[in-house]
Amino acid sequence: MRLFWSIVITIFILWVWELYELQQDFKKDRLNPIQKYEYHLKHLTKVQIRRLKIMPYSEYLKTEHWQFLRSAALYRDKYKCLDCASRSSLQVHHRTYARRGCERLSDVMTLCEDCHKAKHEKRQNIFDKFI
Repeated sequence: MRLFWSIVITIFILWVWELYELQQDFKKDRLNPIQKYEYHLKHLTKVQIRRLKIMPYSEYLKTEHWQFLRSAALYRDKYKCLDCASRSSLQVHHRTYARRGCERLSDVMTLCEDCHKAKHEKRQNIFDKFI
């Protein structure tokens, strides 16, 4: 009889847990982009993070992870370039690639296309001085 009740209780706990998870998924639809990114990040596995780190960058930019991060950065920066306040041709720039796959929101910034090109040119010029 104890075995029977142990099984019943286990099934009940699993059922309640599944309902909780469903509730969290429904709740996710009402979150702002930053909260969605934090939710997404919290549910990434080590294997998923490793895959994101080693995949080619062009593929990385097509992932759901990048879309969550990009949306969060644009939302945080009020859909404006942080350098010139332009609202057109916005791109999200990595300040560092050290945590690629599990970036902090502070690892990226919103820039317009022109400012983004200028950042990369500046970085390249600094790099060229050391060669």
